[in-house]
Amino acid sequence: MKKILIASGIILSVLAMLFLALGYVIDTRDLEFGKVETNSMEPTLKPGDWDVLDRKATPKIGDIIVFHCAHENTKCFEMYESDRIGHRLTSIDPDGCMHIIGDNKEIFNWDTLPCFPPEDIVIEGVIHKLWF
Repeated sequence: MKKILIASGIILSVLAMLFLALGYVIDTRDLEFGKVETNSMEPTLKPGDWDVLDRKATPKIGDIIVFHCAHENTKCFEMYESDRIGHRLTSIDPDGCMHIIGDNKEIFNWDTLPCFPPEDIVIEGVIHKLWF
């Protein structure tokens, strides 16, 4: 047990040094580290999982994006109000309307994906799961 604790401490120390070193190479002001708070993205992201929001990444189909509603009186605001939301970008219509939904199929109906016009949402960045 003592060897496991020592090994864990060494691994965490090395990871911390790597993050510090990356901080000198990458502008960390464009990154936001956090923990998943809800089960809307299960099984991909579970409550308590660590993630990083990359504000410079350009969202692609299949990415998990963080967004919020641009203003009231929109379908986005009716569904989410003003919270920051982390859901998957599943497709974009030719008119720019974005289909965004959580991965948890017990909560969300993937047969009727909500579509949000680009002027109704503000995309803050792309989420990447941290594997520890």
